[in-house]
Amino acid sequence: MHLSKNIGDDDLRQWRLSIAKSFRALEVGSLALRPQINSLAPCGASGNCVANNIDTFDSAGNSALRPESALGLNLSYEHGFGNDSQIDLEVFSRAIDNKNGTEIALESVPWSTTQRYVARPVNLGKARASGLNIEAALAMKDFLGKDAPSLSIRGSLSVARSRIASIVGPDNRLDNQPPWRAKLGASYTLKNAPLKFDLDGNWSPSFLARVGDNHRMAFARRSEQSASASWTFATGQRLIFKVRNLLPTTATQIDEYTLPAETIRLVTEARRYSAVSVQFSTKL
Repeated sequence: MHLSKNIGDDDLRQWRLSIAKSFRALEVGSLALRPQINSLAPCGASGNCVANNIDTFDSAGNSALRPESALGLNLSYEHGFGNDSQIDLEVFSRAIDNKNGTEIALESVPWSTTQRYVARPVNLGKARASGLNIEAALAMKDFLGKDAPSLSIRGSLSVARSRIASIVGPDNRLDNQPPWRAKLGASYTLKNAPLKFDLDGNWSPSFLARVGDNHRMAFARRSEQSASASWTFATGQRLIFKVRNLLPTTATQIDEYTLPAETIRLVTEARRYSAVSVQFSTKL
């Protein structure tokens, strides 16, 4: 349900209130009980398995898993400046039920004569998330007149916090929600040629997320920059040249598992290389 209210006669200012109930469908694999045996701790045909550890867990589904649902509330204010410039402010809150997560436990299982560490999807219970979003798009022509260069700047900043009630803190936050995210971009169109340049970047900080009583995740700072140039022909077709990851980076994630007698840390690094693409678009 959405309610909006315009302020003034120019339709450039608006309040908006939104309430939404959402559901996240379960993947079929999350319900299947057939296990996936970890290749680093294999099992023989008669259940003779190499002993696994918490970092070489098997995977299996959970037939009792329930879908995740959320009740969301958004309040936003939009303020326009001319045809292509606007600033948006938004506060949001989410109340989540049956939060889906993963639990790793030592179990007696039918595919092994000895107990195995198994990771299963579980319902973690209730969680809450809230935050503030600020977005802006500023076109130079809206402030300096029609003779100004065709330059526009856009950006956003999101600040958020979250808490999973069933997990003991600190850092009992959603694992896909860093404390903040920032984006910055610019577009420039040549005055005497149908050529447009775009430059974009996004950043997020390093953060910790406890996703279970014995499992904590650490994410390194992330950033990505991209650039593109597009030529628009008189007949409407466009030729686009784009480069993603202008500066190659390494995404690092650390999984820390706490056991009664030891702590295991698993470091995963994924190299992100530059990618170049050329696209041609047309209308049929």
